[in-house]
Amino acid sequence: GFGFGVAGGYGQLNDLWEFDMNTNNWRWLTGINATDGLGIYGTLQTYSSTNTPSSRRTFTGAIGNGTLYVFGGFGNSQSPGGGQLNDLWEYDPTINQWRWLKGQTNINNIGVYGNVGVASASSLPGSREQTVINYINGSLYLFGGRGYNSIAGNVYESDLWSFDPATYNWTWLKGPSGKEYNGEYGTQGVASATNKPGGRVAAASIGTNDKFYLFGGNGLASTAYGGNLNDLWELNPLSNNWTWLKGSKDGGYYGTYGTIGVPLSSNLPPGRQSLMLWNIGNKIYMFGGTNFDYFNDLWEYDLTTNNWTWLKGSNIVNQSGVYGIKGVSAATNTPGARWLSSTFTYNNKIYLFGGDGYNSGSTRGQLNDLWEYDPATNDWTWLSGDDAINSLGIHGTIAVPSATNIPG
Repeated sequence: GFGFGVAGGYGQLNDLWEFDMNTNNWRWLTGINATDGLGIYGTLQTYSSTNTPSSRRTFTGAIGNGTLYVFGGFGNSQSPGGGQLNDLWEYDPTINQWRWLKGQTNINNIGVYGNVGVASASSLPGSREQTVINYINGSLYLFGGRGYNSIAGNVYESDLWSFDPATYNWTWLKGPSGKEYNGEYGTQGVASATNKPGGRVAAASIGTNDKFYLFGGNGLASTAYGGNLNDLWELNPLSNNWTWLKGSKDGGYYGTYGTIGVPLSSNLPPGRQSLMLWNIGNKIYMFGGTNFDYFNDLWEYDLTTNNWTWLKGSNIVNQSGVYGIKGVSAATNTPGARWLSSTFTYNNKIYLFGGDGYNSGSTRGQLNDLWEYDPATNDWTWLSGDDAINSLGIHGTIAVPSATNIPG
């Protein structure tokens, strides 16, 4: 991410942390406790205790088969100086080691597309950041972002890729290999081989029920640049067909909140980028993001009814957090408005860490607070971290958990 290490330097980070839900303790696992560390790639596809991805921000990651995958982003490679990356990494928590799976060790690489639908050892997505990735049925699925296609850089991408961890091969599945394209929405609720989301950055996605769901971001709508989007898409990996489920195909939508807690077909979150998504069963949860102001609204989308419900938070932007007492849930608690946070689910609850946004005192900066939301009670709980901004990390001893440890 982009933030603070142990000494106060503000820059790109490559420290990996573990939070124990049973003890509420953090543990620094790998990487350095300072900013702007270089990558140690080692031998391709081989785990090593010395391997580590380079410091980076706006990368994407996924959990699959008990391991963590990290792809691309903006950062260093093996030498100082930032750029866009296309390296793919895997972390195994059972041995606390990284391995470099695929991609290049330098920055700003053109993509190698090969033939649509054909896996190849030479195929590679171009370097990019603010893309999305999910692990579904044993493969990784990558969509969009901003970066390098087959001919140029700084492009809003709308290409779809899969990666097979068993063969270490990428496959270009769908979407353009060059140029920026608008979305092809088709008929709402109907899958089609011609449907595709437009090129975009900073969308959010999750994989659930063996499908890939994509929401929002900043990019191209049906006829022009759409700004911040609120369209929701479903990809079926068996057919590689997209379905436009909900939201505007024109972009820049202001949203319809309706009544808090009441699902309606007319409810729609405002368009946004760099938001956070989770899923539990047939429900998708969305929080925060930015349309150049910052949100702290929490939404639920029901896959069975195709309706959004505004659950929590404000329909006014740039709200401060209400932290309450650490470890104690309350109906009045809510994280402050923010974007670019980290998310995970555990035991039918959703968790939110950090980001860029507002603390308890109406001041915006980098955050290191950890929150838990329980859908059963509709309450937030502040679990760990500070209610201030720009806190330095307390790394402690590597691989040793401690009640005083905290990521910056």
